[in-house]
Amino acid sequence: MLPITDGTDFVAAGINVTGEEKLKLSFGFYPNGATNTVKVYATTDGTRWSSLPLDIPSGSGWKLVTCEFSVKTGSTPLNLRFAEASATSGWGIDDRDLAAG
Repeated sequence: MLPITDGTDFVAAGINVTGEEKLKLSFGFYPNGATNTVKVYATTDGTRWSSLPLDIPSGSGWKLVTCEFSVKTGSTPLNLRFAEASATSGWGIDDRDLAAG
C-alpha cells in the first residue's frame, strides 16, 4: 500500500503506452474517511491534465476502482495523477494496474 498524507497527490510518470489507444486502469483505494472522492487525471504532454471517468464502489473500507479510457495512438509517455482532496487523515492506493483494453 502507498499511504498518502492530506493534500498530497501521487503521480505515476513516464508510462510507455506506445501503440496503445484503449486502456484499462484499476487500483485499490482506501479513503480513510466518509467520502469516495478519489480523482485520477491523465496527461501525455505533462501540462494538460484530463479527469478520468472512475467507477468507485460504495461502502466503507478498501474499494477496487476501475476506469476505461483512450489516448491518442502514439501518445507517450502517459502520466497519471491520483488525488483525494477531502481526506482528513490521509488515504491510500494499492495494486495499481494499467492494461491495454
